[in-house]
Amino acid sequence: MTQEQIADLMQKGENSLAGLASGIFPTTRWGAEAMISFGELSGLFNILIYIGFSILVYMVLLWLGELLYLRGVVGMSETGSSRKKNSSFMLEKEVEQSSVVSSYFLVELKLLFRTPIYFVNCVMINFLWPIFLLLPFVIEQESRSMLQKIIPMVNNPDIVGTILIASFSLAFFLGGTNGTASTSISREGQELYIKKYLPVSYRQQLTAKVLSGFVLGVSGIIVFVACAVFLLKLSLWTAFLIILTAWLPILLTSLTGLLIDLYNPKLNWDNEQKAVKQNVNLLYNMLIGLLFAGVTWILLPFSSNLILTVIILLAVYGLLCVLLVKALFTLGVNQFGQLEV
Repeated sequence: MTQEQIADLMQKGENSLAGLASGIFPTTRWGAEAMISFGELSGLFNILIYIGFSILVYMVLLWLGELLYLRGVVGMSETGSSRKKNSSFMLEKEVEQSSVVSSYFLVELKLLFRTPIYFVNCVMINFLWPIFLLLPFVIEQESRSMLQKIIPMVNNPDIVGTILIASFSLAFFLGGTNGTASTSISREGQELYIKKYLPVSYRQQLTAKVLSGFVLGVSGIIVFVACAVFLLKLSLWTAFLIILTAWLPILLTSLTGLLIDLYNPKLNWDNEQKAVKQNVNLLYNMLIGLLFAGVTWILLPFSSNLILTVIILLAVYGLLCVLLVKALFTLGVNQFGQLEV
């Protein structure tokens, strides 16, 4: 937005600038109205709404923090404990048998969600990319004008194959930047030896680690597609095809990330930040994702045939995923057994 456009908004009256800002920060309008009408009853009413809404948001965030984060965590993994009495019914419920892989998978997710550093760098990043890439179309006037030109293009049936290839390549990029799998061994740190004494096979542990990265990555893809449907008016059929194929890049980059971290783990750290933010394995996996994203565009000449494009994507990258799974369950399991702190 240019300076002239900002000046026009201010001169239009009716708090046009405040209305634009409130689209991004909801409390802006109430704060602006309170300052404008400071000597009137409406000003007092607006400031009370402003304060009340801010307190409400604070309480919700506080509740979410208590729900998601480990108690007592302030940048480090300091955990607290509490004692409580369990009834026989609750005890029976807690000891219900479940799949070993699913149980270990839930443990991985809880650790990711409850440790702030891991949450920001491994979980939140999957949902920030849609905002980074699509938010300009909402805020900037020039981008909104461009959006009106893009909408008819993405809904052209003749280029659905091209859209599929582009989204497939984008999924490789998103999967490569997802550090969940590519730091999963490094995050164990000095406690890696404990994993070798668990009554859980190495194969099951590695499967759970791949699943944690895969589920978070696919969730990010679904959010991205939902935003595209809302902003770009993407057809539901095209959205379905994207989700049908885009899970493969997420799985492939999760497998490559875990294999890289198995052979080059960063286990000696005294702060969680070093395990994820100073881990070069994430960069290696990102480069692999970018490489596959570029190679995918080789299929562009076949994009006019949608069915053929879908078959090639599923067949080629599905085969690669099968080969990587076999490598993980043989070479990866052997390497995991040899790791020492």
